Amino acid sequence: MNLFSGTVSEITSTESRSKSYLLPPGTSSRSDYLDRCTQCFECISICPHEALEVCRDNKSELYGYPVITPRRQPCSLCSDFPCIQACDEQVLSRADADHPLGTAIIIRSRCLIAAGSFCRACINRCPTQAIFLNTDGLPAIQEEKCTGCGECVQACPPENPALFIKSAL
Repeated sequence: MNLFSGTVSEITSTESRSKSYLLPPGTSSRSDYLDRCTQCFECISICPHEALEVCRDNKSELYGYPVITPRRQPCSLCSDFPCIQACDEQVLSRADADHPLGTAIIIRSRCLIAAGSFCRACINRCPTQAIFLNTDGLPAIQEEKCTGCGECVQACPPENPALFIKSAL
């Protein structure tokens, strides 16, 4: 289990942007995804929560591919994974769906609690209770519980959120 100091990172806005995209559930590896995805967008069209979208960041290697942008819409990790079922190329696999999409990272300089304000948005929104207050009263991440869904990122009140999801791939 990581406590606040173990999950804190200082990143630039460029780094944050490049790390803000997650690959769809069921992806085995980044290179396999980039090599085999045909960009048919069936996974996007069937996503019931509209978490999948086409990456429009032309500076990203994921440009034109289906991605999840947690700040816009986190992944609900549906129990039946319609995005995986829709993938005719089997780039997305149910066998790989149980792996986390990533891990939440807290950026201390942006955290309202660290600045002395009251906030529990990330704690309240986390579906797996992976975010908690440590003994210093600061948010911390239990990495083994974090699915990387991005609910915490979307819930974070500052314009530049105090959390990002470090992609597992």
